[in-house]
Amino acid sequence: MKIRIVIFALGLLAVVALAAGCAGGDAPATIPPPPTPLENQPPAEATVINQPTAVAPELETAVAGSSPTPVETPTLAPTATAKAETADPQSQPVAAGSLPPTSYDLLFIAEGALKRWQAASGQVLTLIPGGDEAASDEKRDAGLPIVGDVAGYSLSRDGRRAAVARLTASTPISDTTNAVTVTVQTYALSYLDLETGSQRELVPAVNIVGRLSFALSQDGRHLAFGGWSLGQPSGSLASGAQNGSLYMVETETGAAPQTISSCAPQCHDFVWHPDNNFFVYGDGGGLFLYNLSASQPELLAGDPAATRYYGPISWAKNGRWLLMWLGLGVEGADRAIFDVPTKQTMTIPNTFQYADPLYAELTWMQDDRLFLVRAESPEGPAIGETWRVNVDAGEVQRDESVVLSTEVAHPTAPVHWANGRFGYGLINRDGGAGTGLFRRVAFTEPAERLNAMPAALYAPETAWLPDGSGAAVAQQGRLYYAPADGVLYDMLPVVGPWAHDLTWLP
Repeated sequence: MKIRIVIFALGLLAVVALAAGCAGGDAPATIPPPPTPLENQPPAEATVINQPTAVAPELETAVAGSSPTPVETPTLAPTATAKAETADPQSQPVAAGSLPPTSYDLLFIAEGALKRWQAASGQVLTLIPGGDEAASDEKRDAGLPIVGDVAGYSLSRDGRRAAVARLTASTPISDTTNAVTVTVQTYALSYLDLETGSQRELVPAVNIVGRLSFALSQDGRHLAFGGWSLGQPSGSLASGAQNGSLYMVETETGAAPQTISSCAPQCHDFVWHPDNNFFVYGDGGGLFLYNLSASQPELLAGDPAATRYYGPISWAKNGRWLLMWLGLGVEGADRAIFDVPTKQTMTIPNTFQYADPLYAELTWMQDDRLFLVRAESPEGPAIGETWRVNVDAGEVQRDESVVLSTEVAHPTAPVHWANGRFGYGLINRDGGAGTGLFRRVAFTEPAERLNAMPAALYAPETAWLPDGSGAAVAQQGRLYYAPADGVLYDMLPVVGPWAHDLTWLP
C-alpha cells in the first residue's frame, strides 16, 4: 500500500487544501481539542483528553479501490496462507438454502472465482468462474492464483461497477543477463456491471512479474494500472533492466489503453482521489500524482536515484491527507501521512511492520483523525489509540488511548463508524476467552462483545458491515460470518475454500 501525490497546478493545490470533512451518519463526527503529548508507556485503562466537540462533516468518504499486492512490497509481517484449515470449533457450518440473514451483499473471491452472496435471495452466485480445480491445490493453498483465476477486483464508489483482473497465462522466460528464469504473468482486465452481470473486456493482455496492481476511479470511468507490456509476453521482458509502464484506459468509450509514463521498476498501489480527477501511486523512486488533464505524472516525494518505498493506502475524508506506506528498502516499512499542500511526510509512531505478528493496524476516522490498534509487547496489553495530524508541528500526535485487553496480545480490524462508535477484533492462536469482535461507544465506555473470532496467530482479513451489525472474516482461506449478538458461521460449505478480498457492497 503506497501513496504518491502529484499537483498539476497551483489551483489544484488550493482546492485540495480547502477540502475538509466527510459525509456524516447517525450522529455527528467528533474531534477533541489539541492533545497533550503522552509519554511512550502503556496507557491507563482509559485515558481521555476532555470531551470532544462536534464538527460538521462535508465530503464523502474517500475509499481506495481494491488492488492486488505489488511485487515490490517491502518485507512486512508474515500473513496466514490461504489454505482452508479445519473449521474453528466455535463456529457453526451453514448449508445451501439456509444462509444466515444479512443486510448487505458480500463480494469476494473463493476457489479462484468472483462470487456474490446476495442478501435478498440468500444465495451465493458465481459471477466469473475460476481456473481448473484439478490443478489448484498447491498454489491456492499458498494464496496464489492459477491460470484462469480471478486475481483481484476494484470497485466504483457506488458498488455498481468493477474492474476485474483474471490471470490468463504464466510464462517462464529465460533471463540470460542474470542467468535466471523469470515467470511473466499475463492478466486480462474486464469491466463488470454488477447490476446486470454484463462483462466487457478492457485490456486483453498486460504482462508483469508478480501480481497486477490496478484501481478503478470512484466514478467508474477510468482504470489505472501498471505493467511491463501489453500483448503477449516475449523474451525481451526478461531483461534485468526491464522497467514497467503506467497505463490508463477509459471504461465507457471502448478506446484502447494509453501508455502514460514509465515506472522503475513497476507502478503500484494506485489510489484515486474522491474527485476522480487524479490518482497517486508509487514506484521504486517516489510518490507520484497523475492528473487526467496532464501529460505526465508529477513527483510529489522521493528521489528516483534513491531506493525508497512509497505505497499509497487511502485518503482522509478532507481529501488533503494521504495515508501511505513509507519504507527505506525491503526491510519493513512504517505508515505515514503525506500532506498535499505542504508536501510534508509525517511518520506515524508505533506503526513499523516487519517480521512480527504484533503489527499495528489503523484506519481513518470520520473527523480525519486515525484510529490505531496495536500490542505493546508480545505479552500485551492490546491498546487502542486515536491520533491527529498536526501540520504546523509537522507530526502525527496521539490524543486518546485505552487498554483494550490485558490478556489478549493482538488487536485487529479497527473501524470507526459514521455514528462515532469504534469497532475492533481481539485474536490469539488459541481463540476462546477474551477474543472476539468488539464495539465501543467511546474509549471511556465499556466494550461490548459482538461475536467470536476464529483462533489466529496473524490477523485475518476482516470486513465490517457498514452499519456495524457484524463482519465477514477470512481466516486461513475459510470464510466466516459473525453477526452481532449471533453465532459464528462457517461459510465454507456454501462458498468454497480460498476466500479473500471481502467487500460489502453499498
